[in-house]
Amino acid sequence: MRRILALLVAAALFVVGGAAAATASQDSTCPRTDFTEADGGWVKYDGLTGTSFTVPQKSGFTVDQICYKAATEVVPIGATGTVVSTVTNQNGNVQELSHVSVHYQKDAPPPPVEVPVTAPAYTAPTWDAPGSLVYSDTAQYVWQASGPESARLLTASPVGDVVLTGQTVFGPYNLEQLTGEQCEEPPAEVPVVPPVFTAPSCDAPGELVYADTAEYEWIESGDDSARVLTASPIGDVVLVGETVFGPYDLTQLTGDQCDEGDDETQKVPLCHATGSAENPYVFIEVSVAAFFNAGHIDHEGDIFDTFTFTKHGEEITVPAQGDLALLANGCKVEDEPELRTDFEYVLDCDYVLTGFEVTYRDDEEISREALEPRTITPEEADELGLSIPDDCEVLDEVIEFEYQLDCDYLLTGDKVTYVDGEEVEREALEPRTITPEEAEELGLSIPDDCDVAVFGPIVSVTEPVCLKDDEDSATVDVFLDNMDSTMAVWFAVWVDGEPVADVELEAGESDVLELVFEAGTYDVVVEAIGEGTDDSDTYAIFETVVVVDCDEDDGGVIVKPVITKPGVKPVIVAPVVTKPPALAYTGVDGTSSMLLLAAGLIGLGGLTLVGSRRRWVS
Repeated sequence: MRRILALLVAAALFVVGGAAAATASQDSTCPRTDFTEADGGWVKYDGLTGTSFTVPQKSGFTVDQICYKAATEVVPIGATGTVVSTVTNQNGNVQELSHVSVHYQKDAPPPPVEVPVTAPAYTAPTWDAPGSLVYSDTAQYVWQASGPESARLLTASPVGDVVLTGQTVFGPYNLEQLTGEQCEEPPAEVPVVPPVFTAPSCDAPGELVYADTAEYEWIESGDDSARVLTASPIGDVVLVGETVFGPYDLTQLTGDQCDEGDDETQKVPLCHATGSAENPYVFIEVSVAAFFNAGHIDHEGDIFDTFTFTKHGEEITVPAQGDLALLANGCKVEDEPELRTDFEYVLDCDYVLTGFEVTYRDDEEISREALEPRTITPEEADELGLSIPDDCEVLDEVIEFEYQLDCDYLLTGDKVTYVDGEEVEREALEPRTITPEEAEELGLSIPDDCDVAVFGPIVSVTEPVCLKDDEDSATVDVFLDNMDSTMAVWFAVWVDGEPVADVELEAGESDVLELVFEAGTYDVVVEAIGEGTDDSDTYAIFETVVVVDCDEDDGGVIVKPVITKPGVKPVIVAPVVTKPPALAYTGVDGTSSMLLLAAGLIGLGGLTLVGSRRRWVS
């Protein structure tokens, strides 16, 4: 009788506690939905199951706050991609999420794109056609034309959220076709080639060499002692540069100018500067007298070598002037010689690259500079078309890995390089944790002396009590055994889908649960879960059918085979069941039921929860 009273008190406490928890849950929730596309805000996701939730993302918004509720606790957290419940009950079990509220902060608009404007292409008008402007609209800007054809303006206007950089207004442009005097073609500009003057000597008068062209003709004026040449244009041309040359003295030398003992008649070779870009010099030979009389001594552009002559018994030396190499070349200006650079490489057995950078002018070497030695790879040598010498000794290089694995599957070791069988380099590997499967692929195993956690719980159901004439319930003992494990195990007991007990046993411990049944047939399920793990190898289910009644025929407790999660091999032994000799199954009429829960019954060893489903036998 005292047992029944205890059960009733516990049930009442359970009902009152549940109601109080429900009230707290309703008063404490995360923010409700107030999200708008314009401003963002909270979005509440209700009706969740499980202990984690992937936060939905919204384009144009950033998650900056999150709130979730699990059991009766409301937990605010920062931004994350996945919400994971950290709320646990008194037994340490993680509680499922009931809802999650996510705050979405509207993203700031991106900065405008800066776009440079491409200037229009302008063609000026002629007497044959008006001017033209070539331009085109783009995805970032469009053109707007304004102003008359004589002063056309083009303005680039941005399209959308872009910023135009640089010049955006171009013009004014004159597009009107030319007429009247504008159509007259401007006269051609023609440079004048100066005449070539040979000074007079004691043997011959002076000489002027010149020729008329299609663009101008020469007009002589003055006498032989002061001859002047003037270039006169032909047709609609404009002569540029010097057009009047002279005066030149063409009179042959006589008298004192030709006294014996003077060397003024010796020839002086020189390059005479013409002022023409195409033919800048002409080669001439003049007497010493003509050299002075014709003014070559004063022509800065003329080129001549040093020479010495005698005048009236006095020896006179004239210093050289200009580029004598050009004089030696007959005054012919050659094109600038082409320079090219080649590289001469040498590669040794250790792939050390040396060589020279060689510069040539017209295939003639003019400089050679040694390269800085450097070591290259075989691939770089291939790109340069180089190879090591044939007499090099090629070494056999082998790379091996030496691994060590500890009890926690932490992989360490070395990368070892051998050359011709001799170790030349050893490099420590970065430590990393691997899986048992990876260890197997590498042919590795943890050391034999490692402490390996063992999961081996046993559940047995024995000696059900037959109902007597004056009893309406019977007791069935459920034995929970964790003697063979090296880890703590959590046992959860279910009867007909309802939880009736949670028991945690440390390694080497055992306990007994006493379940009280009235007559009937019940599905009893015991879950065994390795403490602090979520691996399927530390999880198992014991499932048993219990029949409680009395009859002279054989009957008792029927035990089904052990089942585990699909695809997972069982790692525990089957329950051991002792059948009483006189138990039989009878039909049950379920007209009413009552679940009684109590805790801490004396004499049952540890925490024991007793569940009873009362059904009346018709």
